[in-house]
Amino acid sequence: MPLETHAPNTVLLSPRDKSFIYDNIPAGEADIRPGMLVEPFNNSGVLAWRKSSAAAGQTSMFVALEQDIQNLPIDTPYAIDSEMPVASIPIGGRWWGLIASGQNIARGPLQSAGDGTVKAATATTATANVYHFHALESSGGTVNALTRIRIMRVA
Repeated sequence: MPLETHAPNTVLLSPRDKSFIYDNIPAGEADIRPGMLVEPFNNSGVLAWRKSSAAAGQTSMFVALEQDIQNLPIDTPYAIDSEMPVASIPIGGRWWGLIASGQNIARGPLQSAGDGTVKAATATTATANVYHFHALESSGGTVNALTRIRIMRVA
């Protein structure tokens, strides 16, 4: 009998290492959710985080963490200008990421969707070897809402 997999209620599924967590930089845009890929940017002279904008090729390897110090649920989005703890994901690192509505994810190669979420790697990106992530589980069919999935960085 297979073991039932439960929701982990935390974003970072690899061991936490304080040297990889950055938490004094504010959220620079609305609706950043824990588990999204994020990137630093210059927000009118202030370093801030935004959802990763790269869909293919080089993407940010930073992931927004949950607001556990404020005792907020894992799906609570960040307010603009609030400090946002972010983890740098090393190769082999795992997290509980997000896929957008309309995606049907099977175990296998993933790439950034360009909006903080991930999507299945296309034949073009797989051939060009620019996918950076791997789905550790399937979505169970096409999802109709923002959905969490276990992800591992592979490149």
